Formats: sequence, C-alpha cells, structure tokens
Amino acid sequence: MTASPEPEFKLPFEAYPSQKKFMQDAYTCFEESRFGLFESPTGSGKTIAILCSVLTWLRDNRVNDAISRLELKAEHGWFRLSGIQTLADDGVPAWVRRSMEAQLRSIAEEAITTEISHLTATRQLLRSDFIITDEGVRLRPGAKRGRDQDATSSNRSISDARPARRKIQIVICSRTFSQLNQYVKEFRRLGALGEHVKIGIAAGRNHTCVSPSVRAKCHTNEEFNERCRQVTCEYRQDVSPLVEASMCFPMDLEDLRAVGTGLCACPYYASAQSMAECDIILAPYVSVFNPSIRQHTGIATDGNVLIVDEAHNLVGAVTEAQSSVIHPKAMAALAQQCRSFRDKYRGEINGGDETIASIERVAGILSKCGKALSAATGSPRVFSIPGFMIEMGLDDTKFHEIVSFMVSGDFCRRLRALAERLWASKCKGVVASTDHSNRNPHLYAVYDFRHFVTTLLSASEHDRVLVTSEAGDETIEIFNLAADEQGLELVYDSSSREGGRELSALCRVVEAAASVTPNGILCFVSSYGFLKNFQVAFESSPERARVLQHKAVFFESQGALTDARWQSGTDKGGSVIADYSKQALGRGAVLFAVYGGSQSEGVDFADGLARLVILVGQPYPPEGIKLQLKREYFRAKAKQESLSRSQRDVYARLADDMKTIMCFKTVNQSIGRAMRHKGDYAAIVLLDARYKSAKTQRWLPAYVRQALSRDTKPSSAPNEVAGLKQNLALFYKSKNKQ
Repeated sequence: MTASPEPEFKLPFEAYPSQKKFMQDAYTCFEESRFGLFESPTGSGKTIAILCSVLTWLRDNRVNDAISRLELKAEHGWFRLSGIQTLADDGVPAWVRRSMEAQLRSIAEEAITTEISHLTATRQLLRSDFIITDEGVRLRPGAKRGRDQDATSSNRSISDARPARRKIQIVICSRTFSQLNQYVKEFRRLGALGEHVKIGIAAGRNHTCVSPSVRAKCHTNEEFNERCRQVTCEYRQDVSPLVEASMCFPMDLEDLRAVGTGLCACPYYASAQSMAECDIILAPYVSVFNPSIRQHTGIATDGNVLIVDEAHNLVGAVTEAQSSVIHPKAMAALAQQCRSFRDKYRGEINGGDETIASIERVAGILSKCGKALSAATGSPRVFSIPGFMIEMGLDDTKFHEIVSFMVSGDFCRRLRALAERLWASKCKGVVASTDHSNRNPHLYAVYDFRHFVTTLLSASEHDRVLVTSEAGDETIEIFNLAADEQGLELVYDSSSREGGRELSALCRVVEAAASVTPNGILCFVSSYGFLKNFQVAFESSPERARVLQHKAVFFESQGALTDARWQSGTDKGGSVIADYSKQALGRGAVLFAVYGGSQSEGVDFADGLARLVILVGQPYPPEGIKLQLKREYFRAKAKQESLSRSQRDVYARLADDMKTIMCFKTVNQSIGRAMRHKGDYAAIVLLDARYKSAKTQRWLPAYVRQALSRDTKPSSAPNEVAGLKQNLALFYKSKNKQ
C-alpha cells in the first residue's frame, strides 16, 4: 500500500521547526476529522501557520470534497445523472464503479474550474477600480459607484453567473476583531496558496454600519438592529458590487467599511450574502457560540472545520454567549413602560383584550422579579431554574406564551418607541451632551427582558440563575528568583506578599533590573490593593531614586488609564500606555500593573515596550460564586454515569484544579505580553519560590519549563538577586551584538 505523500507547506519564509510540526499536526487533525488542542508561544507565527495548514488542506481536498457534496436532484439545476446511486450496490462490476467514479470526479473538477474561472474573471474586471496593497484594499479615486447609477451590464452578468457550489468551510473564531483582522493580513502574505480562496468576515451592524445618518443616531447593537428594521437604508439598495469585491480581494473589517462607503453598499448585508460563498469565515466568538446569532449570520458549523483561536478564552466566551443579564431597575422601568403602553393604546391595540392581558402579564412578571431582585443584598445567591421560578413566585407562569407574544408582532418595537418618546418628554429642555449622558439607560430593556426569558426557557438542568448585589528560545530568557540577598525564600501569596521584607525585596529587584535592562519593564502584581501598598513602599524607599536615574516609573490605575508617575513623582494627565510607550522607547520606563488588568491582555507590548516582564507571585483568584458554580458543574459531570471513567476523571480534576487553571491562564497571558513577533526578544522573571516546584511548573508552557530547568546562577554571584542582574546584563549585551 502506497503511503500518502507528505503535505507541502509554502510559507513566505523559512519555517521554524516548531511551525512545521504545528502545520503537520494541524493538517493531520483536519484530514482525520479530529479534535486538536495546540499550544504555540506568542510571537512564534501561529496565525500564519494556522492559515498555511488549513489552506494546504483545502487545496489537497477540494476535489474530494466537491465529489462528496454532489447533488443528484435535477431541480438543483447543476446536473442530471442516472444510476450513480447504485455505485455502492452489491454486484456492480468494478469497471462500472471506476467509470462512475471518474464521471463524478470530472463533474466535480468542472464545478471547481467554473468557480475559479468566475473568480478570476471578476477579479480581472474589478482590479482597475481598486488599490490593492499589503496594508489593505481601497476604492480607487474616480471609481465610486453613485447611489442612483445602475451596475454595468458586464458586472451584472458576472454577478448573475456566480456559481452556487456547496463546499466545506473553515470557520475561524477569535476574541477581538483586531485578532481577526490579523488573519486577513497574514492571508495576503501567503500569495498563490490563497489565490483561489474566498475569505469573509462576520460582524454585527454596530461594527459594519457606514451610513452617517444611522451612526449619528445609534450607539448600541440593539439600536442599530432596530433602526435597520424601521427604515429603508440607501446603502442596502445594491450590495452586489461589495460582495464581488470582497470575494475577489481579501478585506478586513476596516477595508469592508472603507470600500462599502465608496460603493454606497452596506458591509453587513454584503457579508451576510457572501457567507455561503466563503471558503474561510472569520468571526467573533459570540457569532459562533450563540445559536441564534450563528443562524442569523449564516454561519454553519456542522460538517465544517472550526478553529478556536485564543482558546484559553473559550469557557468564558461560551458562558457569555449563552448567558443573559438584566438589572432590577431595568425591570421596574420596563413594567412602567408596559403600563403606559397599555393606557395610551388601549383602544388601538390589535387583538383587543387578549393582547392587553398579555401586556399585563408581562408587567406583572416584571414587577414581581424587580421587587424580589431589588431586595437582594449581601452574598450572591444561586438558583436552579425551577428554584428561581418558585422564589420569584412565577412557578405557574406560562413563559412560552410570554415569549411567543414578545417575538410575534411589533410589540417590542412599539414599546421601545414609546419609551423613547417618554424619555424625550422627561428630558425636554435638557441640553444634550456629546457623551450621551442624557440617553435613557433602559431604552432597550424590553429586548434584554425578552432575551432573559428566552434564556430561561432554553436552559438545561445544569444552568443556574445568579443573583448578585452590586458593591460600590534564544530570543527569550526566563529566570526564577526564589530568594532574597540573605537566601530567605520569597513567597508572594495572600498571607505574606505585603510584608515588609517582601516589599523591600521587590524594590531591590526592580532597582537591579532597571540598571541593566534597556527600554521598558513590565511588573505584574496580584491585585490593586497590593499595587497600592507597594506604591507607598516604593515611594519611600531608597531604591526609588536609583530607579529614576535609569527609567521613568508608571503605576496602573484601577478602572482607568490616567495615572502616570514621572520622575518628579507628580501625576500627569494622559494615557498610561501612551506616556509609558514614549518613555520606554526613549530613556526607558517601568510600568507596574495588575495581572488580568487593563495592561495584561489585549495590549501589544512589542519590541522595546517589554524587554523585561517581572511576574510577582501567582494570581490565584479569590473564592467567589462564579468559581463555585463552575466547580459544582464539573463535579456534577464527574458523577454522571453515562460518561466513561476517563471522562469523569477529567471533570473531577477540572473541579479540583479550577483555581490553579485560572491562575496559570493569567500567568501565561502575562508572559505573552513580552514576545510579539519573530525578531522580538525579552526576559521573564518569575518572582516567587513556588515556581521551583515541579507541581507548579507542570502548568507552564513547555518552553518555560525547559528554561527553568537550567541552572542560570553565575558562580561569581553572591546571591540570587545579584545573579539575576548579571544574567540580564549578559542577555541584553548578547542582543546588542546581533
């Protein structure tokens, strides 16, 4: 038996060994329809490796996929074949089977050739109208299609001739649009490998709307959705030019909006129309994990390949997509809106007494829930769905009738319009502000409530209602600093991290690092409380003046990016990120921030912005109700007899290790702040004796474990702090020579 040839991966550069293995394993995963879990350090070219592996697999399997999806029904308008259904029947001669298989392959190849020819012809026709660069796609000046101008006959014929071949699709989802846009940029780099591949991006109306009049009046996704249902937008009249352009030239969200503006075509509806035609679909988590949004967007996952980028966010993303939140104040406001609607339109309501009775039932539910929830104080409370119904006095309520009433007809739209008028009347004479502070905070409460009730109805036995009350390699070196100058262990846990010895040791570590590290230093601590106490200790320490001789110092503020500490020790206005970046790339700077805060995720600290990252302690989350709920869920799954023993063991371990998993997810994200691309370099300091233990290290990525296994303390160093300083100096000196 001849072994299948190894797939050939074509990157625009020589791939790392780790990238080659990543692509080979991913290809095997696609080929065998398996579930795969991949780990790739930040800056290792993960995005382009994912694209290269999946595009290679698409190229190698395009014909076989087309054969498997051939339709036999003539009404589909593709082809008519007789007798193919007997292909697998017993007794069919081998030569007949081979002949039929060849015929199927010929038809599939013809369908693919037709699609590629259509794409090539359309691209050639449109190329003169667009400026295509590595940075993006823009409409060429003078090529703008007017609102009242009909499409040319050649364009129209090509649009009408677009083939409708069913095919396998690759759905790639990630947390943010900036990450999805990065896929488009890397896709462009792959050149010929993606030449015949169509890539599209799914986004909501609030991200895609290009109508100035609509954007001036709408600020939330609900407002955009409502506005689009109410008015006939000029940008929806003909989106086919944008559909064609986006299929011919890969566009990120910014490109779609810019080209859509020039063509007077709505990117939202153009994307929706092109979903079935795409080979690769880029989508935010919620568009994939929320069934309603997925169906509305036109994304199909059954029979397709699903790639979840940044998968450490997966549990949170699924939870958010399947959850609903409503505030008691919104319920109270909505109950009053219902009564006002009933009184104002009593004689005009379609359905008469039956509709009025439904409105009163909605108002009654809102009043009961609003009062009960407003009275909730103290510790959070957790209910099963039946328990919540009983607690709210709603156990005999027919919620399916309520949902049916709210989703049919135009009650929700008319109620929202009334709420808007009532609020405008209330605010009459109040000067509107540019920050929308006079907008009704409960204007769309009816949609929140509808979603809440729908979520209750679709909940499973594992779902819960949570009631809370609000209260005010060569490019990277990794070191573990486990002891101070006296050889005493440093442990920054909740019981000891704010001791005088620990705070003083941190000051001395920062001083040692600042004297030899170029550019920027990031130092992450476990909480804002600890950060505040350390700031007080640092400001009065002798190390402060010596640090400021080398670098400016900044402290993150809780909930805002506006508290910067400069050499003078006075607060300056402006963004911490902007000011820190300017100083880091100049004379140098240190930024003290909190794990999981605004600086530890979503900010690109490339190159000189993070030559050193100091991770102080281990950020175990506090015991809270959400953590308890996750643990209880996994423990319940561990007792489920329908699962295999190994599956139950996995759930049991998840329940036991939940806090540790969350802790090291945060640690690994913070490590990733340092390495952002191939040419970057940085050092990491894990400041805590607990990182020495094998039990702790098993939660760290392989490359971190490997680095920690080396004995890096120079023989000439009198203690670990001095050894760290020598190692950092040698590391950065080696980088300066390159």
